[in-house]
Amino acid sequence: MSITVIDPFSVAADAAMPFLARALNPVEVQHQFACHLSRLTGGKDTVALRTIRVTRYKPGRRCLIEYEVEVKRPGDSSTSITIVGKGRAKGLDQASYELLESLWNAGFGADSEDGISVPEPLGVIPELQMWFQRKVPGLAATQLLAAADGVALARRIAEAVYKLQQAGIPPYRRHTMADELRILHECLPLVAQMKPQWANRLDRVLAACDRLGAATPAPQCKGIHRDFYADQVIVDGARLYLVDFDLYCEGDPGLD
Repeated sequence: MSITVIDPFSVAADAAMPFLARALNPVEVQHQFACHLSRLTGGKDTVALRTIRVTRYKPGRRCLIEYEVEVKRPGDSSTSITIVGKGRAKGLDQASYELLESLWNAGFGADSEDGISVPEPLGVIPELQMWFQRKVPGLAATQLLAAADGVALARRIAEAVYKLQQAGIPPYRRHTMADELRILHECLPLVAQMKPQWANRLDRVLAACDRLGAATPAPQCKGIHRDFYADQVIVDGARLYLVDFDLYCEGDPGLD
């Protein structure tokens, strides 16, 4: 059976991420999956690659690739799943994989009783400079919050991020009020360049932010998502999946 490769961004030509050419090579990927993703097969099943699709790409920085595979089990039964691979130019992101695995083992598994989960971590493939997780089913909460039961969903999302903050997974970096203000001071002047008519208002906003930052009491820091918005929550019936922990750090829970 032929394997379809869909690369609308021509990522294989990215000189900053030469590993992407291998990550799009069906023969190479099939071999690496067989060698490294034993969690997917349990050591007994076989994985047959069907489709490779590049879904997100930031040139020279990072790339997300989906692999549709068929897991063949003894007795000729099989299951189709999608594997998500994440790669970046500055090296294998081992820390993000380990964080996801820690969360999975800390009560965020697919069968968690409270219905709050994370994607299943599947493995790391150094040869492809990527780590892998199972793609979760469902819709982004952004598409559902305006529906009739949106308020109830919002409460569930609040419960989910609270669970994350109480999980006690040690962060490997810290984000403070000073960091947040620095980002504003870096970004809002760029907005003023694009919209000169807003410059005075933006200056006042920055000054007000500085005053509020100085007056804000020191928080009781926790592990936080730090990039938490509705697209980072996938809703599958009664189950919520939290995704994309690239910015996970120690910080003020109120930021989430």
